[in-house]
Amino acid sequence: MLEEKKEVEEKDVQEVPDMPDMDELDEMAKKTKKKLPSWVILIIVGAIILIAVGAQALAGGSKKATVATAVKTYKVKTGDVQQVESVSGLVDSENKKIVYSPVNAKVTVCNAKVGKLVKAGDKLIEFDTTKLEQDNQTSQMNLAQTQQSNSEAYQAANKAAADMIQAAGAANQALCDTANALADQVNAQGAVCDQAWAIYDSAKADAESVAKQQEVADAKNNLNVYKDDNGNYTEAYYQLTSKIEETKAALDAEQNDENNAAYAAALKAKDDKDKEIAGWEATIAAPTSAVASALANANAQDSTYNAMYAQWQSAYNAAAKGTNVDTSSTEIKGSQATAMQLGSNAAELTAMTAAQLVEAGKKGLSADFDGVISEVQAAVNADATQGAPMYTLIDTNKMMVQIEVPTNDYSKYKTGQAATISIGNHTYKGQVSNVNGMATTNTKGNQVIVVTVKFMDVDENIVIGASAKVSMTIAESKDTIYIPTEALNVSTDGDFVYVLKDGKVKETPVTIGISSDSKIEITKGLKKGDEVISDTSVDLKDGMEATAKGE
Repeated sequence: MLEEKKEVEEKDVQEVPDMPDMDELDEMAKKTKKKLPSWVILIIVGAIILIAVGAQALAGGSKKATVATAVKTYKVKTGDVQQVESVSGLVDSENKKIVYSPVNAKVTVCNAKVGKLVKAGDKLIEFDTTKLEQDNQTSQMNLAQTQQSNSEAYQAANKAAADMIQAAGAANQALCDTANALADQVNAQGAVCDQAWAIYDSAKADAESVAKQQEVADAKNNLNVYKDDNGNYTEAYYQLTSKIEETKAALDAEQNDENNAAYAAALKAKDDKDKEIAGWEATIAAPTSAVASALANANAQDSTYNAMYAQWQSAYNAAAKGTNVDTSSTEIKGSQATAMQLGSNAAELTAMTAAQLVEAGKKGLSADFDGVISEVQAAVNADATQGAPMYTLIDTNKMMVQIEVPTNDYSKYKTGQAATISIGNHTYKGQVSNVNGMATTNTKGNQVIVVTVKFMDVDENIVIGASAKVSMTIAESKDTIYIPTEALNVSTDGDFVYVLKDGKVKETPVTIGISSDSKIEITKGLKKGDEVISDTSVDLKDGMEATAKGE
């Protein structure tokens, strides 16, 4: 039991008249005219004695007894103090992707629903590609028509020039015949060039097709079992060669049908696998090889055409010079030639774009990563516009919480700092991934720094938009002097504590450091072993007497 403080009531002391001494009494007796009887004298003397004794008792009762106040104390010691801050925020994702429509087409299938969990590769949007395919056919026809028109224009110009030369007369007929023959060859080579480029376009389209890309991907997957990306054989392949060595050793050790058959089977297995590997490598190389071969052929045909054209130009100039015929009016040059070339380039680009749009429309839209759909703009039978948003996908594997901290605490938060994230009854490891370098004004009008804390592990209990509490140690002192938080007092003059020393209370100024929920670091003013009063139920005064309470 704790000893309670005893209070002593202070009694009122009545004023006592001064006691007469024996000489005064004797003088009083002499002044009396009549002698008193002896019994009267005894009564008076007795009364005087009683009055004196009573006065003495009253005088002694007026002194107040002093009793020391019992207080709860704490002996100062050293230890670790951690300052932990807890701030609430909302769960969000570090990775959000707004997915846009690649084409102008009607939506036929929409598997994107708000709140739906999806896996990477899930098909979410499909398009009607009928109109895209029609546009592609039109673009291909326009390209062919433009190329044909340009070819006819050049052929007509060549023929016109040749006709002028021929009309100059038989005197230069040989030169004219040569020029005409070369003109026919040039025109024929032009047709060969057109055919070569058509073959290149076809090979390129085939190589970029979904079916061909899937075939190549399958071949790469199969090949990677036996060869890595650097062309080195894998352990799976070496197991085949090891099998050959193993069965060969067994056969060398003992010649019998069983060992002979095992050895032959091992040889055949490796041979079959080498053929498969060669086949996969051929499949992988085929599209690129076909496109490269077609491109090389088309460039070679163009080179041949340019050489033949230069030869014809030389023959033509010779014939023109011999007959002094000016054929400049028949040449395609200047702005006309530029316009024809630009028209050809534009038609080719349009045709290529149209083909790519068909491919994009057939491919549709699929989830790029595991996540949840947060917004959907697409709808079945609605016309999608190229570049318009279709849905928003939030990555559920890269979750985070954004918290707002006072600008004064900016230096306490560092990238990579460990944290604990609590959502309801679930706790997760976290880490500071970003500390904004610029303060912002929050909805309450306060200047804050936004700190992003990412989840180091995620599960199905983490929900986008849920409230989460982030706790982290922002300061720590090791082996430092500390006191309980309730022992610290604050005044206008600064922080102080009450120290119990030699039965007296002493008000002692202190300098504080960091603090936790239960501890405050003392950097100046106390030493280990000091007895600090932590009792908040007693009105303490500097210099008052006190004793430590018993447990």
